[in-house]
Amino acid sequence: GKCAEANPGVIKTLEALTAAGVPFNIATTSGKPRVPVCVDTAGLRRFFPDSKIHSGESDFDPPRFKPDPNVYLKAAADEKMPPSSCIAVEDSASGVGSAANAKIGLIVGYVGSSHIPESQKRSHAAMLMKGTKSKDGRGAELVITNMEDLPAIVKCFQEHLSRKGGEIIFPKVFNGPVFFPPKAAVLFDFDGTLGDTETPAMEVAYWELAPYLPNVSADKLEEEKVPFIQHNAGRAFEHMIENVNEARAKEGLPDVETAHSSAGVDLNEAAVAVVDAARSRFGLVKLADAKPRYDSLLTMQKDETVVALGKCAEANPGVIKTLEALTAAGVPFNIATTSGKPRVPVCVDTAGLRRFFPDSKIHSGESDFDPPRFKPDPNVYLKAAADEKMPPSSCIAVEDSASGVGSAANAKIGLIVGYVGSSHIPESQKRSHAAMLMKGTKSKDGRGAELVITNMEDLPAIVKCFQEHLSRKGGEIIFPKVFNGPVFFPPKAAVLFDFDGTLGDTETPAMEVAYWELAPYLPNVSADKLEEEKVPFIQHNAGRAFEHMIENVNEARAKEGLPDVETAHSSAGVDLNEAAVAVVDAARSRFGLVKLADAKPRYDSLLTMQKDETVVA
Repeated sequence: GKCAEANPGVIKTLEALTAAGVPFNIATTSGKPRVPVCVDTAGLRRFFPDSKIHSGESDFDPPRFKPDPNVYLKAAADEKMPPSSCIAVEDSASGVGSAANAKIGLIVGYVGSSHIPESQKRSHAAMLMKGTKSKDGRGAELVITNMEDLPAIVKCFQEHLSRKGGEIIFPKVFNGPVFFPPKAAVLFDFDGTLGDTETPAMEVAYWELAPYLPNVSADKLEEEKVPFIQHNAGRAFEHMIENVNEARAKEGLPDVETAHSSAGVDLNEAAVAVVDAARSRFGLVKLADAKPRYDSLLTMQKDETVVALGKCAEANPGVIKTLEALTAAGVPFNIATTSGKPRVPVCVDTAGLRRFFPDSKIHSGESDFDPPRFKPDPNVYLKAAADEKMPPSSCIAVEDSASGVGSAANAKIGLIVGYVGSSHIPESQKRSHAAMLMKGTKSKDGRGAELVITNMEDLPAIVKCFQEHLSRKGGEIIFPKVFNGPVFFPPKAAVLFDFDGTLGDTETPAMEVAYWELAPYLPNVSADKLEEEKVPFIQHNAGRAFEHMIENVNEARAKEGLPDVETAHSSAGVDLNEAAVAVVDAARSRFGLVKLADAKPRYDSLLTMQKDETVVA
């Protein structure tokens, strides 16, 4: 009654609405006489007589507090308007929920009051657009900071109603910052994407299995580590155990779990000292002290990985800057990982990412489902998208593994961005790893990543391009032309080579072999003319199958009353041009072929002989 004031721009806005003939009233949870007193003190009585003040607390018995829709339904009825033709202006989640539950046509959030600090306006706006208190998840359609922007928005809504459909076309220029619901959400894989954790996690996995590797001496363990990590990056430990078990079975050794539980069963004791030294680097106790604590190697690996990552997990380069940029742009994001809890939350803390990812923003395929749903199963991505109240088609997945790309593709995520900037992918393998991510080997429809980045700081510009693509409602995504690091795109074309005569200079020698196979059977060609006849024969028959060449020779022989080539080939005494054999054998020797007399008995047909000898030549 003493200090209530109108928010900045309110009186100008009410005057503008009055001048435009737009009716308005108050729909509040707060009771009477509180609101009428405030209306008087703030100098707003000329706009709001008592009949224009509707209170959820005072006008209903029992009271109907927001997000109950009744106060909005009453306010709309007072104006003789269907709720769908009304605009609600709200500053709270409960108020937005009340308006949404009443099916109000347009909900405008407002964050211009003094109780919302400048630093919190964006996050408060995001909360109003989230729709946490409405039954259908609907939030504010936009949020303004300057009340004087409202009249132009009202005019746009009126035009929308006149068109009887389509989108509301909002003003392009505002007096203050305006927030719109995000068009896209980013769903991050964690290990090897946000967190540089694949290398230490894979090292822990390696040293867990090292004592059980068959035929690997202690002095070779460090040498074997790198190829093991590169081969198994992104794979579940269970699959690594299966591979080691296969190798052990070939050597007649019991499986890993049996060896783990029985100290006397084929444990590579010579390797233990090397293993213990490696374990100490990750803050892990000696193997002999650790084994009795666990009933299985799998359980031991999971627990010890958490311990190790709690000591050494780091964010990948550029991740924090990228998350800050996405936050500043109002783009929501969360984590969609196969890895379990508490592993990922521990890594989030150790890597300094907790301010971006409270527990509610960490979705785990291993821990959030019973039974677990490991990638490429789509469920963790579907859950992460649903948490942001986004259809999967409006989300971007960022992934470093084939299984992760498969999971995102199987969930029908709108854009899949591969990432190869983490330390577990050597510089020399970034291109091949990117090609694998774009190959789509783990997705049901063969879809892979649409592009692969090496620098995480390229992501915000890509997100912006995807948002613009969603606004256009179709067409290709137009990606940035300049990036901070190398970026790989799927090839637009493939080159399919013929071999003989194209890649390989093989037509001439192959045709020569074919010629010398047929030379002894050519009618009316004397031995001294064989070399001379070779060139026109090759030119005439280039690219033709040997069967067709035989047909041509058979036609010529038939005219001379001679038997066909195969008959002549199988019967040494039937019209074989013996005079030509010496010339033929000399030619055959140049191609590494044995003499004709030695070759013929090996084959039941000239065609078979030609095929085999062409390969030799």
